[in-house]
Parts: sequence; C-alpha cells; structure tokens
Amino acid sequence: MDTILAAIGKYTDHTVTPAELTAGSDDPLRAKLAHAVERAAYAVARVEEELGQVTGWVTDKTVRVRLALTAHPGQPAPTLNPLGELQAHAARFDALISERAARIEHLQTLVAVWAAQATPPSTPARHTPSTTDRTAAVQPAT
Repeated sequence: MDTILAAIGKYTDHTVTPAELTAGSDDPLRAKLAHAVERAAYAVARVEEELGQVTGWVTDKTVRVRLALTAHPGQPAPTLNPLGELQAHAARFDALISERAARIEHLQTLVAVWAAQATPPSTPARHTPSTTDRTAAVQPAT
C-alpha cells in the first residue's frame, strides 16, 4: 500500500491515506474509482521498477564501453558486441519510458475523477429577492 500511496502523492500532488481510499466503499461508484486508482498507481510502480532494472542494464553496458575506450595498451579491455551493446534492451528502454508516461497520465486522470467524486457537491446559495428587487420588477417602464 505504501508504494501505491507514494505513486499517488508523487505524480498527482494528492496526499491520500488508506482510509481515504476505502472511505465511501458503500457507494459502488466511489469504491470502483478507488480500486481503479489503486490499480493505476500499482501499474506506475511496476513499470518504474522494470525501467529501473533496464536502466541498470544499460548503465552496465555503458560502463563496459567506457572501460573498453579508456583501456591502456597491455591492459585487458572488455570485448564489445560489434552489432551493438544496447540492441537487446534499447527498444524496451524507450518503450518503458513511454509506457510510464501513459500510466502516470492515466493515474492523474483517475485521481482527479476520484477526488471530485469524493468531494460532496456544494449546496447552491439560495437567492432571496430583496425589497428593491421586487419593486423594480413591479414598476412599469416609463
């Protein structure tokens, strides 16, 4: 639950507690929205976790290339793949970045709808006509 709440807070500027997510669970719409918010936040966390793993792999490959470039004569240098070091993960890396953006946008939309649903509508102020309003309506035009 901490991961979910952290994602909500990080990307939507809403500080949400577990109690707030479950509040109003007797209202089917609010309950479904809260569940959707949780799932969307979890999806953001999962894609970020995978992106972190791929980022680590890309970093390792970059270090390998740097070692190969900076090796001095007589010093062992890592062998580089002549077809490209990033070919296996570069497309996945870019796809995860795009997917992360889409999931964050989805989370932001759901939280906005959920927050609007959680806020009771304000009661419109009743307008009581003043004496001036009534006399102005009754007086004939000149």
